[in-house]
Amino acid sequence: MGLPRQPTLGIALYWPESAYNLDTAFKWMRSKITEYGAMWVVILKKKHRGNDMLSVSLEELQQAAQKVDMIDNKTVSLSESEYGIRLVPRRERPQKKSVAR
Repeated sequence: MGLPRQPTLGIALYWPESAYNLDTAFKWMRSKITEYGAMWVVILKKKHRGNDMLSVSLEELQQAAQKVDMIDNKTVSLSESEYGIRLVPRRERPQKKSVAR
């Protein structure tokens, strides 16, 4: 029996404690979600982050997402101090057909 060989998750949720292993975590989660799946990542709002190195900034999150070919396409406020960012796999845009003139 064992684990499925193909990605099977429609949604993955993640509350990172720091940006330290963000790349590794995103790579692992990206391998588990389906083609049309998403990752929701919950981080502290800027005014609640403070100056410690343990918080994840939106910029760090976006950089890590780009490395696994994902983009953020939705942000929602979850509480006074946290918000969630939805990351989805980047899809190729259809090529525009050129019209011969």
